[in-house]
Amino acid sequence: TPPFTIEPISDRYILSQNPKDEYSFILRLPKNEQIEEPIYLKIKPTTDDLRFKLKVEIDDGSSAVMIEEWSGDINSENVDFELQIEVKASAHLKYVILHAASAQTTVKELRTSEVHADGNCEIMSYYFGSKKIESQLLQKAVGHAAEINSDVITRSANEQDLNFVWEHQFIGKNAQGQMHMKAVAQDKGMVKLEGMINIAATGGGANSFLQQETLNLSPTTVVKATPGLQIDTNDVK
Repeated sequence: TPPFTIEPISDRYILSQNPKDEYSFILRLPKNEQIEEPIYLKIKPTTDDLRFKLKVEIDDGSSAVMIEEWSGDINSENVDFELQIEVKASAHLKYVILHAASAQTTVKELRTSEVHADGNCEIMSYYFGSKKIESQLLQKAVGHAAEINSDVITRSANEQDLNFVWEHQFIGKNAQGQMHMKAVAQDKGMVKLEGMINIAATGGGANSFLQQETLNLSPTTVVKATPGLQIDTNDVK
């Protein structure tokens, strides 16, 4: 049984379990499906430790909006979550993360995407819960004119320890994308933002942007923002 629900229920997309791994699930949107109504992925309330993987496949020419929701009723001590996204040719995905798990939860997450020719993947995230978060994100623009965008907005209060290590890789030609990272810290909160733009030798014509903003509301906070840039081609915008 998945540790989440999908709403609304529809035969336009397919949820299946990996037969080789009881903790791994696949959500697939077939070719040329244009779904306007948001698809909600709601993590079930629990006090048990959570460990699961989800792969989201958006097939050629399809588009969708997905909202991943972690409520304050999630009281797990430990969460280990992996998300894999594949956006195929001329497909589009907007993926929204609403994270408000309880203050006793420690989260370790790995999020990756591969975006193919003329595809678009936009990840918008809001983190306001959990005791500790270790968030790693890697978006790859692998196809010609692929677009990847990532936004994180977070707040750390009391003794929350929130860490985000996010990277964009531009591998296909004429790819583009932006990364925005914003954090507010107060009390004894701790936030670390690490953003990396990586343009491969094959990624000529890439057009990328990274912005980090932080706001300290208390002298006892610890906030670090570290931008990174690696360019292996001379053909960039």
